Amino acid sequence: MERSRPAETSSPPPDTRPLDWTGFLLLVLFSIWSLLAILPLQLFSPVWAHQLVVTLANNAPLLLIGVALLRLAIAWGAGAPAVRAWRLRVCRLRQVQGPQLTSSDLAQPLPDLKLQLRASLASNFAALRN
Repeated sequence: MERSRPAETSSPPPDTRPLDWTGFLLLVLFSIWSLLAILPLQLFSPVWAHQLVVTLANNAPLLLIGVALLRLAIAWGAGAPAVRAWRLRVCRLRQVQGPQLTSSDLAQPLPDLKLQLRASLASNFAALRN
């Protein structure tokens, strides 16, 4: 006796255009407000630097929410390959690369390794000052 299985229907992928547009709009707003805070350049003015940092910190949620919405659109929607590649390019954050450790560095205890790195940083900073 065969059991009848329910007909499998594939639902169409969700429409992610609202997420795309909202995320893109938030990124554009962050860019515009950041650009307005940067211009005109006054690199030696502490007031300008303080206002720039405050503006970037206050507008950081726009950037984070925009990237999060684009990541959701990537995860939920299939979309065209070109659109998907564009979304990934916008959302891609580069990995921070630290110094490469050798096997002898890895064999040292952590406090000794920290002391070596601090001494190296101090000598590099002194050389940079000179």
